[in-house]
Amino acid sequence: MYMEDFMECWEDVDRYVLAAVRLGAKRGWFCCRARLHAALFILSREFKELAHLRSPFGIENIDVDVSIWKLVEYCLLEERLKMPNIIDGVALPGYGIYMYRLTGAGRALADKAIEKMSSGVRRRMKELLKRDVWSLIGYAYVKYPEEAKPIMPA
Repeated sequence: MYMEDFMECWEDVDRYVLAAVRLGAKRGWFCCRARLHAALFILSREFKELAHLRSPFGIENIDVDVSIWKLVEYCLLEERLKMPNIIDGVALPGYGIYMYRLTGAGRALADKAIEKMSSGVRRRMKELLKRDVWSLIGYAYVKYPEEAKPIMPA
């Protein structure tokens, strides 16, 4: 019962961040923050039920960043900064990316969040998160050129 009470007071953006990390993680880790921003940007434009998640700043959404910070602070997400020099096939020497992994409590909340999502949103989120970060950002720019603004893959 405690988890249901907790989920009721949790913000929508937190639910979608947890769900995206759960659905888009590869080998337990989700890469990278820009992929999360782009996926939620696209979903908020494709589904009226997610229109309230839109940001006036384009792809990058401050609410998503705040949500990630809270989820890390509450020990629902682990965060690592990596210096890979290559992100999805593109060389970016000296540029770091953030990787995320759900903790046990985060996984339980993510599963509850996924259950509450409509099947259409869940299916589309899975499709989008199968793409690499560059493909996802490119899709957002092509599909929504007036609303998309530059973003780096942190």
